[in-house]
Amino acid sequence: MLSISKMLVYRVIKGFRTNSGYCEALEAKEQVAKSKVEAIVAVVQSFIERSQHIWRRSQIVDEVKKDHDLVVTEALVSKVLGGCFGMRYKRVTLVAFQGNSERC
Repeated sequence: MLSISKMLVYRVIKGFRTNSGYCEALEAKEQVAKSKVEAIVAVVQSFIERSQHIWRRSQIVDEVKKDHDLVVTEALVSKVLGGCFGMRYKRVTLVAFQGNSERC
């Protein structure tokens, strides 16, 4: 079930009253956001089809900039990778070297 806060409704009504083009501006902003997500999905799918590893989010950001001429944030890339592709990651942490030590 979709829940919409009272504050969001209030801001939309207030914005519409002060600026008659407010709804069109919101639609344009939503279209830009949707095109960014579609561009990220296309780039990630091309990486998967080519069996190319994705090592960093910045790889995706650079490819989207190069191929689709859009500026996306690394946070948006992480959100799309996790949401659409189930690709989540955890930073690698250093582990102490246990060379010739006794096992427990």
